[in-house]
Amino acid sequence: MKLNKYGFTLFLIVLSLVFICSLGAVSATNNIHDITIDDTNTAIDHPEANIQDSDILNKLITTDTTKIYQGSNGIIANGRIKNGIISSTRSLIAQGHNGAIENSKLNNLITQSSDFTYIEQGCGGTVLNSELNNAISQSYYTEIFQSYVNGNIQDSKLNNAIKDSNFSGIYQGSEYGTVQNCMLNNAVINSEQSVIRQGVFDGIIQNSVLNNLLLNSKNSRYDQALYGNINNSSLTNNAYNDENTNIIQSGIINSQICNTTLFSSNTNISQVIDNPENIVNSNLKNLTLFSNNTRIEETNLAGVNGCVIAIGCDGYNKIVNDLTDTNFFTLVIGNHVIIDKVFNFF
Repeated sequence: MKLNKYGFTLFLIVLSLVFICSLGAVSATNNIHDITIDDTNTAIDHPEANIQDSDILNKLITTDTTKIYQGSNGIIANGRIKNGIISSTRSLIAQGHNGAIENSKLNNLITQSSDFTYIEQGCGGTVLNSELNNAISQSYYTEIFQSYVNGNIQDSKLNNAIKDSNFSGIYQGSEYGTVQNCMLNNAVINSEQSVIRQGVFDGIIQNSVLNNLLLNSKNSRYDQALYGNINNSSLTNNAYNDENTNIIQSGIINSQICNTTLFSSNTNISQVIDNPENIVNSNLKNLTLFSNNTRIEETNLAGVNGCVIAIGCDGYNKIVNDLTDTNFFTLVIGNHVIIDKVFNFF
C-alpha cells in the first residue's frame, strides 16, 4: 500500500509537469489544422507558443478582417506550415512577428482576395534557416512583407510570386529590417501597378542573391537600396514583355548588378539618386533587347565597371555623367550608336 501511495503521487507529479509543459510547447510531430469559413474578426493564434516538429494547416475562406499569427513572441522550430487566404478581405498572415521561426518551411497562398490583405514574415522578429514560399493570385491591394520594421531574416530562401493581381507589392529588408545570407526569388506575372522593394528606407540586404522577374506586366517598379543599403550581393532583374517599368537603384556597394529588358516598352532605369551614396565598387550591366523607348540614366557612380548593350531597340536614350574611377562600355545596334566608351579614372 505504501508503495502504491508513493507511485500514485509520483504519477500525479509527472502528469502535472506534462500538462504545464504542454501549455507552452507543441512538439513531437503534431498536426494542427484550422479552417475558417464565412467569418469576421477571427484570429487564429498560438500566443507565446513554442511549436516544434509540427505540421500546421490554416485556411481562411470568404472571411473579413481575420488573422493568423504564428511564432508571435515564441518560437516555431522544424515546422511545416501551410496557410491559405481565399476570397477574403482585410486578412493577415503574420509569421515570426516579434518571435522566431527556425529550420522551417512556410507555404502561404492568397487568392481572389483584396483590400489590404498581407503576409508578414520576420517583421520585428527573426527567421533563420528556413524556406518561405508565398503566392498571390487574382487579387488586388495585397502585399508581402519580409524582414520589415526591425526584423531579421538569415540563411534562408525566399520565393514569392504575384500573378494576375493589381496594386500588389513585395517588400524585403525595409524600414530597418535586415536580410543576410539569403536567396530571394521574386516574380510578378500578368499584373499591374506592382512594386518590388528591397533594402529600402534604412533596410539592409547583405551577402545575398536577388533574382527578380517582371513578365507581361504594366506600370511596375523595382526599388533597390533606395535610402537603404545592399552590399556584397548579386542582383539580377529581368523585364520581359512589359510596359512602363521603372527600375531605381542606389546605395548598392560591392555587388554584381544585371538588368535585362526584353520585348518591352517605356522602360526607365535610374541609377542616380544620392543615398547619400550611390552605386559604389560594383559591376553593372544593363542589357536592352528588342525594346522600345528605353531610358537609362547613370550618375554619380564611383569605382564601377559597367556596360550598356542595346540591340534591336527603338527610342533608346542613355545618360551617363559624373563618374569617378569608373570604366563604362556602350554598344547599341539598331539605334545608330555602335560603340561608345567612357573611361574616367580621376
